[in-house]
Amino acid sequence: MKPTFIGIGAQKCASSWLYEVLRDHPDVCLSPEKEVNFFSYNYDRGYQWYERHFPQRCDGKKAVGEVSPSYFHNPSVPAYARDYNPDLKIIALLRHPVKRAISNHKHDIRTGNFQGDDLSFEAGLRNNPSYIDQGLYATHLKRWLEYFPAEQIKVIIVDDIIENPQKVVEDVYEFLSVDTGHVPEALHKRANVSYAVRWRWLSKIVNRLGNILRHGPLNGLWWLASRLGFRKIYHAINAKPVEGAHVALTSEEKRNLENIFSDQIEELEKLLARDLSSWK
Repeated sequence: MKPTFIGIGAQKCASSWLYEVLRDHPDVCLSPEKEVNFFSYNYDRGYQWYERHFPQRCDGKKAVGEVSPSYFHNPSVPAYARDYNPDLKIIALLRHPVKRAISNHKHDIRTGNFQGDDLSFEAGLRNNPSYIDQGLYATHLKRWLEYFPAEQIKVIIVDDIIENPQKVVEDVYEFLSVDTGHVPEALHKRANVSYAVRWRWLSKIVNRLGNILRHGPLNGLWWLASRLGFRKIYHAINAKPVEGAHVALTSEEKRNLENIFSDQIEELEKLLARDLSSWK
C-alpha cells in the first residue's frame, strides 16, 4: 500500500501525540509502529519493504501514512520523498527551539545515549551537537519547500496544540481530507512524556524485542500489543521521572541558545507568515 502522507517531525515536538490522534481516526491507516524511518535510515531497503508497513487493512482508507521525526532535519529526505511520491502530504511539528533542545537532552539521558557524572545540558550539547542542528527550523523547512509545494506542507506549532488541541486536530483532518468531526481519545493526552529507566537491561530487552517484531513477519503482533496497552504496562514497571536526572540550564546557557536560534525564528516567521514573538 502506497502512503499518501508522512509526519516528518521535528524530534521532541509532539509527534507521538500526532500519531495517536491519527491512528484513532476511522478514515486513516498508519504503520503499526510510529517510526518507520524509511527515507532517513532504511532507504536502501527499497519501496517494497516500505510499503509492507501498510498492510491490507489500509485498503480503502482515505489517508495512509506514518510519522518519523528523523525526516525533518535530514538533508537527503525531501528529495527521496518527492521521488517516491510527489503528491505526498507533509505534516511538520515545531516547538520553541530551546525547549526542544532541552527535551532532546532529557531523551538522551532517558535512553542511555548520554551517561556519566556530569549530566548538565552543556555537557550533553558537547556530546550531541544535533541539539542545535535540529532546531534550525527555517533552514530545514526551506529545503522541504524546494521539493514540495507549500499547499502540501502542513506546519503545526506545539503551542497551538497546548492552547486548542481540538482546533489543531480539525485542521490536520481537513488537510488529509478525512472527517473533521471525529474526536480522538488522545485529544488531551500528553504523549511520550520524558522518563528515565529503572533497569536498563529490561529496556534493552524490550527495545530489541520490539525491533524484531516491528521489522519482521510478526509486525502485526507488535501492533496488537500496542493496542492492548503493553507500552503502558512497561512504563508503569520501568519508568521514573527524568527531571531529577539532569542539571537545569544556567541563565547564560539559555541566553546563548536564544541567540543561536534568533535569526532562524525571524526567518521562520516570514516563511509561515506568523508571529512567533513568544519564542524570542
